[in-house]
Amino acid sequence: MDEDVLEAYVRSLAKSAEYRGKFINYVELRALIQRFKRLNPDADPKTVDWVGVWDERLEYSELLEAFRRNYPMYRWVEDSLRRVSRMLGRGGLRGLLGSLTRIA
Repeated sequence: MDEDVLEAYVRSLAKSAEYRGKFINYVELRALIQRFKRLNPDADPKTVDWVGVWDERLEYSELLEAFRRNYPMYRWVEDSLRRVSRMLGRGGLRGLLGSLTRIA
């Protein structure tokens, strides 16, 4: 999907959302689809219901989590961020600092 096709696709999704009474932040949706394409190069972005999952009340990071929950078969987070997230989940900041200390 080249830039022109991506632009047209995002605009069509935003227009579709308007018909459903939803507001979609064009910049955030474009960034989310670009992330999806970068992390899932063989997947078709049209397999994701972008408008259905979108919730305008959520921040970008919360939207990312919502799409991750609804589409767990795809990658949504880079591997390095996933590792940091696991470390924080296990022991919070202390766990992260302990892991970094062991690495160094």
